[in-house]
Amino acid sequence: MSAISKLNKLRDSKKNSTNNSSNNTSTTSAGFAAVNQYYADKQAKTDEILAPFIAEREAEAREQQRLYDHYNSVDLPSQRQQLDNLYEQEAYAKLNNIGSKFAGYGGYNPDFDEIMAAGERGRATLANLPDLDKMEQEYNIAKQYQDASRYSNLLNDPSFMSSAKQGAGMTGNLADAQRNYASNLQESIGSGYLRGLNGDTPRTAEGFNALLDPSNEDSYFNFALRTAVGGPHTDAQKQVNLIQNMTQEEIDLYHALLAREGEDSANAFLDYMAETINQRGGAKIADYLDSGTKGDSFWDNVKYYGKTLRELGYS
Repeated sequence: MSAISKLNKLRDSKKNSTNNSSNNTSTTSAGFAAVNQYYADKQAKTDEILAPFIAEREAEAREQQRLYDHYNSVDLPSQRQQLDNLYEQEAYAKLNNIGSKFAGYGGYNPDFDEIMAAGERGRATLANLPDLDKMEQEYNIAKQYQDASRYSNLLNDPSFMSSAKQGAGMTGNLADAQRNYASNLQESIGSGYLRGLNGDTPRTAEGFNALLDPSNEDSYFNFALRTAVGGPHTDAQKQVNLIQNMTQEEIDLYHALLAREGEDSANAFLDYMAETINQRGGAKIADYLDSGTKGDSFWDNVKYYGKTLRELGYS
């Protein structure tokens, strides 16, 4: 083969190689494009499905922000004063309305015409009064929003823990309240136990069990439940009932308010949290009722009830 023939063959070989490489590259690019298009279509379909849910969540967030801004802008002192004035007008109007209905009884009344006119004015006032229940509800909602904002801001205050520690050492702190409550509770339970044994209930295991009987209003069992989740008790006991189910952060917040704003403000925080805290207490009582295995003997019951109640902080 001549040199020229060899050069031509080499050139043709390189040309074919270049064509094959170009074809392979085109095939690979087309494959990538198809895969990318598949995932793009799939993402578009997913976005289409999720779009209504995302829009709904965004609308909810906007509404929550609107309510937050609205209720935090309410002038609570002014609103309270307006409500109190309207309640006073309502009471006076009702009194005049009722008075006019009895003006003619008992014979001649020289003030009859004035009483009747006052009754008419009272009825007109009542007809034109705004919905006071709705206004009161709006006021309470605004107060809840503003209280929540105030408590949140206090928690984020750099000096929060310093105030909490200060309040923990002041009169009215929760640790002292718990100690006083525990002492009173032990005394009350002891008195109830003695009443059960020294009264009509026999000095037997059955007698002691009667003191723990849920159907017995004076039982140890019911006393513990009342002091835990409600019922007749003093304000001090009510306070400690809440303390037993508070988180450490809530206790710190109470003490910080005690130090900065006084006992009334701290107790207002307890009122604000009462429903949430009592729900925790109710859950603990439910767990308590389902826990352990009661025995048949006197001391089995003593150990069972004593252990579970002590774990809940009631004795």
